[in-house]
Order: sequence, then C-alpha cells, then structure tokens
Amino acid sequence: MKIAFDIDGTITKHPQRMAALMAQFPGWVVLTGGIATPDQIDGHKLARQSQLIPFIGEAIDLTLINICLGPSVAEVARLKGEYCRDHQIDILIDDSVEYCRAVQAISPTTTILQVW
Repeated sequence: MKIAFDIDGTITKHPQRMAALMAQFPGWVVLTGGIATPDQIDGHKLARQSQLIPFIGEAIDLTLINICLGPSVAEVARLKGEYCRDHQIDILIDDSVEYCRAVQAISPTTTILQVW
C-alpha cells in the first residue's frame, strides 16, 4: 500500500499519529507542495528533510520527499493529483481542501484523508 503524507498542517500538526502510521505502512512517501520555481527543488528538499527530523525522530531519505512546485496553488494542486495518479498512491493524507479536491479529480483511485 502506498501512502502519501503532506508536511505542513498534517505531519507537523499530528506528528505522533503520522509517525505511527508511517511505521505501519513501509510504502509511504512525503508529498508536499510549494509556490516556487523548479530550480529551487533541491533547497526545498533539504529544508523539508530538516523540518521532518524532529517529527519522525530520524533522518529521512531525500528520495522519499516529493515536492510539487508551481507558481500558484492551482498548479501545485494539479501536480499533486498527477503525482498520485502516476505513482499509484492508494491514500493521500493532507490538510488542504484545494489539494484534496485536485487529487480526487485527477486520481480517482486515490483515497483522500483530509485532516483538520
């Protein structure tokens, strides 16, 4: 089973719960988004890795962090949907209404768990 976890408002808001889920499902990835240009992805990955260490208690492999960067929320939402579709993500756990709606529309086989 492939599960994608958002960072801000998801892992950061519920770190113990998300870490427990990650421990139960070895096929997880981090799928986060940001308003930026593609040439900033390496810097974003390093920053996200540093951000995750306190929440999951250990260094995370950079290949598990997938960042959808775009010039707008709508573009980032589309990219998250395409990622879930193209990588056959079974479950997306995210706090963003826009991102959840886009994934639902673009990747209808992905189950959406929106956190509040």
